[in-house]
Amino acid sequence: MKIKFYYIRWFILAVSFVLLTFGVQIFGFRTDKVYIPTLACPFTFEGIMHSSCYYLIHPQQFFAIPAVLVSVIVSFIIFSIIFGRMLCGFACPFGLLQDILYKIRQLFRIKPIRFSEKHYKWISFVKWVLLAIFLGGFYFGINFCYFCPAMVTTPAFAGSVIPIYLSGFIAIFFVAGSFYKQRLFCTMCPFGLLIGLFSKISFFRLKKDCTACTECGACYEACPMGIKEIYTEREKTDITTHNCLFCGECVRLCPENNGLALSFFRKKFYIATRKDFFKEQGLKNEEKVKKVDLLTKNIDSLLKVEGKEKSHAGNNSGKKSRGA
Repeated sequence: MKIKFYYIRWFILAVSFVLLTFGVQIFGFRTDKVYIPTLACPFTFEGIMHSSCYYLIHPQQFFAIPAVLVSVIVSFIIFSIIFGRMLCGFACPFGLLQDILYKIRQLFRIKPIRFSEKHYKWISFVKWVLLAIFLGGFYFGINFCYFCPAMVTTPAFAGSVIPIYLSGFIAIFFVAGSFYKQRLFCTMCPFGLLIGLFSKISFFRLKKDCTACTECGACYEACPMGIKEIYTEREKTDITTHNCLFCGECVRLCPENNGLALSFFRKKFYIATRKDFFKEQGLKNEEKVKKVDLLTKNIDSLLKVEGKEKSHAGNNSGKKSRGA
């Protein structure tokens, strides 16, 4: 199941990239009724549908046309509630570009750049500042499009020629950076953060069975967004945050049965299993997988027995002390 999810995600990313970049050339039309909240730059004139980002950045056009106003708001709310930031993980053209670059790095086994908790704290601050500029920059004469790396990359793939402004240099930085740090721009994307504000009510969720978690930290290491709650949470079963892209990397590399899972309307559809984990690590022989699975079950049983014995011993010592 993990392998299927992995390839399904890449397939959807590729299809979305084609539709949002070359869709008009394929189908011969572009819809003006639906505005998808991804970094599918509206300056990519061959895309099959608009991105709502342009109108959120340019409120003078957003409020000038009532039909556009309604379409943008309704589309943004519906997409954000149903999919949340899964749009970032599955449908963003600039996200696909970053993923491809990171896979190339893995192919050549070049050492990646890893961010510390301190780095992520600074990135979180920068992200909120960028969101303020994204939504309010127009009122101070700042056009966020001139800073957006997607303004250069996606139109370039479609063959559109536009002025690059400062966004060209920013695009070079993030394209190069994404080679070493997975989804670098996503960690500070203001549009993604805006979509993520709906994470509390979105239909897709990231679930955790805290009783199955052994705190190995594999999920935290795998997460391109550096979401530590996946690893540290010991009580809640729903660990969805505004940063989660639902890329499934944490589930893919979780070695515990039911440790992590993705769900839709409370129905789990992508669940961590030891069997799939060991297959990922190269243990493709079924007998080997069964033996390792049996070994881990025996270890779990021993740990539980040891825990009960310690608890029983503690209770007995308590009774003796009270009797004395």
